[in-house]
Amino acid sequence: MRILLGLWVVASVGWIIGVGYACVGAWPHLSLDLSPTDAGTLSAYDAAVTWHVLSYGAIALVVPAIVFVVGRVLMKGRR
Repeated sequence: MRILLGLWVVASVGWIIGVGYACVGAWPHLSLDLSPTDAGTLSAYDAAVTWHVLSYGAIALVVPAIVFVVGRVLMKGRR
C-alpha cells in the first residue's frame, strides 16, 4: 500500500510539474498593436491571466485527486 502511495506522489508531482510547464508556455500575452496602458486592455488581460491560472491549476490538481480517489476505492478491499 505504501509503495502505491509513493508511486502516486511521484506521478502527481511529475504531473503538476508538466502542467506547470505547459501553463508557462501558453501564458496569455498582449499583442504589439494593443496599448498596454489602456484600462480595458489591462482588464481583459487580467481576466485572461486569472482564467489561465485557474484552469491550469484545476487540471494540475484535479487529475491527481481523481487518481487518488479511484485508487482508494479499488484498494479498499485489499487491506
